[in-house]
Amino acid sequence: MLRALPDADLVHTARVYISLATSHEAQGQYPQAAIAYRNAIDTLDSSRTPSHDDHRQAVTRLAAVYALMQDFDHAIELYQQAREETEKFGTPQELGTIIAAQADTLRRANRLEEALEAYEAALELQPASNFPRERAATLRGYGQALSLSDLLDDARRAWTQALEITTDAPAIEIALTYHAIGEASRRLQQYDEAEKNLRDALSYHQAGNEATADTLRMLGGTLLDANRPADGILPLQQALDIEKGLPQQVNARIVTTLDLLAQAQENSGDLTGTITSHHQALVYTDRTLQPVQTANRLRTLGRLYTVLQRWRDAHMALEEALDVEFKHKPRSDSRIAQTLEMIAQAYRREGHLEKAADAYKRMASYANLTKTASAELKVTLDEIQKHRATLDAARESLTVMERTKGGDYRDLVYIYALIAQTHAALSQPESANDAIDKLLTVLEQQAGELNTADERPHYRGLAHVFEGSQAASEGNLIEARAHFQRALHDTTDKAMRWVIERGLESVQE
Repeated sequence: MLRALPDADLVHTARVYISLATSHEAQGQYPQAAIAYRNAIDTLDSSRTPSHDDHRQAVTRLAAVYALMQDFDHAIELYQQAREETEKFGTPQELGTIIAAQADTLRRANRLEEALEAYEAALELQPASNFPRERAATLRGYGQALSLSDLLDDARRAWTQALEITTDAPAIEIALTYHAIGEASRRLQQYDEAEKNLRDALSYHQAGNEATADTLRMLGGTLLDANRPADGILPLQQALDIEKGLPQQVNARIVTTLDLLAQAQENSGDLTGTITSHHQALVYTDRTLQPVQTANRLRTLGRLYTVLQRWRDAHMALEEALDVEFKHKPRSDSRIAQTLEMIAQAYRREGHLEKAADAYKRMASYANLTKTASAELKVTLDEIQKHRATLDAARESLTVMERTKGGDYRDLVYIYALIAQTHAALSQPESANDAIDKLLTVLEQQAGELNTADERPHYRGLAHVFEGSQAASEGNLIEARAHFQRALHDTTDKAMRWVIERGLESVQE
């Protein structure tokens, strides 16, 4: 669209694209950043006025974005293009930096032999006397590549040299070298060594900057890998606090930190903290530009809420994920089916069998049911039939009791409780509520016989149910909760307990 503007200066237009791409990149919107960088390159290619610096910048940043997306082949190819352009139009210092970046990408792609060659080429352009910081940075990556190649002595020499040439440099250079050693140790699963070096790095870092947050994040991830999730929470929280406090927040790094923090919290058993971290991550995620990431996180929240039996929250999260998936183009039937299966499982665990069966059937229209889903659907349908039979039997019992005018009021209450629970399982909430109303009417009719001090637990429980419902109708929620909780303590009948639990839910503040 920008290139279609009349009389637009193409170099200026390209710079606008680069600025837009930089913004996308900072927010972790890498596909959009790649498009904008590519537009900048295409615009410069069509310009009659060459701008070699802008072109090289766009190519280099596009390579970096592809590397961030782990599309290493494209990244390496673009770095090669940037390398060739820099050989023609750049300085030796710039060329060394680009070759080192290409080497880093080759290392990440596990093309170690090529990476080592590239690092060595970069080092030739970075004499310690002229470019100590650039050389130290290259040596850090070189050491990592050597360690991955099982050349550990050579790796240590590279890192030692990096430390030696930065003794007079700012402390950050020493910190970055220890960070690189720690990162390599982590990759080799030498977690104690990794932790030691990362903590050494932190001793040289200045408080509150991006590099410090990066090392804290690496330390937290290392402790997670070492199966010490509880120990990883503090450094990850510290990294998060730093990232949030930076003048220029970078959403991608914040989300990465929150992902690690959520993992540490979940593995430590802190599901409430885990949910909070995921909700924070949603705030820093653009659902328009990152719909798949948004839907994935909503599914995760749905799973966590299901574990905690927070059914309303679970369904809200999963339905929202489903809505995101339906709006996303191209549509992913497999992810839609996955979401519907999670919805079905939540309904099934909640006891809403009809809704669970409907969700399983909807799932089947988007993907073949898995063996597990097929088995669960069959069991669900069988249980629905059993519930219908139970409902028929309960109604027959009511008819008999009404005809004979006999039986204990407790039996009548329990039958209504069973009817209510069964209607709820069959996704018939109005009928369930009607049965509960009739249950309460029976208790009201027996109010003179109800006694919260009754020695018989079942009858004492019914008295507390009645008192709880009365308190709730008068708006005294604290008293109502107390009665319902005592009723639960005194009641063993499953259906009646289900009714009491619904009462408790209704009086939660």
